[in-house]
Amino acid sequence: MQTVKNTWRNKPSVIFLVILFVLLLCLLLASLLIRSGLFGNGGEELAGQTPTQTAAEPALTATETTVAEKITPTPTPTRVVQEGTPTQTPTESAAATATPMSGVATATPRPDVATATSSPPPATGPTHTPTAEKVGMRMVNVLQNGGFEAGVGKDGVGLRWKSFTNGGAKYIFALEAWPLAIHKGEVAQRITIYEAQQSDRYAGIYQRVNVIPDQPYKLTLYGQIRSKAGDIQASQYGYRMQYAIDWHGGGDWKVIPAEAWIELPWDEQLLDGAGVKFLEYRAIITPPHDRLTLFIRAWSKWADPVEAQYTLDTLSLVGPAPGEMMIDRPLPMTGVGAEPMAFMTEPRFWVSLFFLALLLGAALWRHKYRRLTR
Repeated sequence: MQTVKNTWRNKPSVIFLVILFVLLLCLLLASLLIRSGLFGNGGEELAGQTPTQTAAEPALTATETTVAEKITPTPTPTRVVQEGTPTQTPTESAAATATPMSGVATATPRPDVATATSSPPPATGPTHTPTAEKVGMRMVNVLQNGGFEAGVGKDGVGLRWKSFTNGGAKYIFALEAWPLAIHKGEVAQRITIYEAQQSDRYAGIYQRVNVIPDQPYKLTLYGQIRSKAGDIQASQYGYRMQYAIDWHGGGDWKVIPAEAWIELPWDEQLLDGAGVKFLEYRAIITPPHDRLTLFIRAWSKWADPVEAQYTLDTLSLVGPAPGEMMIDRPLPMTGVGAEPMAFMTEPRFWVSLFFLALLLGAALWRHKYRRLTR
């Protein structure tokens, strides 16, 4: 005891360091006791129990399916063309007699075509990827300028979109201002094909977007097909629209196989008819990668000088916002597997240690001040 008193009088800093070391050792020992299960929640391990952990629910897996009932495929007519004119027999694809907006146009693609186009066959076995809804992800339209209200480029195509054609006809890309040819807002995207010198002339637009793999996205398209005949029998189904998806985010529409193009169930209407209405198409797609490209094209089947106008508006691909991490968070574990020194990363530990040091420092300063004032 006398030695301690002498040390306190002559070298109080030594006593200060010893006290600080003892306190630190006590904190470390207490943390180890708690994490080993002697106190608190660790008692469950000592009783032979293990903490429960919430399992992630299976992810929603879906290949592309339309929202409506099955329909009859569009018949593929034959037509006599001039000798020497290259002809492509259109592939039978999903289509139907579309109804106006009051009765939403519906379609169900052929099962074999839909599987090849919408998403690759799902992997066998259960999946545990959490869906966007389950983890509270923010749902957005990943297509930019889907309503074409943000303006147009020099080529007449809405900003954020790019165009493509295959020649052999005359093409016009422009913003549509006729009220009956606009679904929402002030404008829509119009594609015009006329003076087709060959059959199977195409003109379309496309956009690359980022997505979250293995999550469902809802595709919604609104459009019109208008011709001078305004009748599918008169034109022998000569004017149609299709869409396809490049699941790797490529920009070349020609590499997409013919069977991967899905025909939209939109029949032609009269070019300047007073009863022109917008038609709708919906589908659910599940991208396998983090990037895809949506292609939409107008199709003039026959070598005709007749003009046809194709209008698109209010396009959307709604799903979880890309770039936001989806983490399936388990409940915290205690006992086995816990890091013994993890408490040292806790801010409360260092705050407590700071105040202890401050108190001891104040006591040491007070002791020295008293000695100096004697």
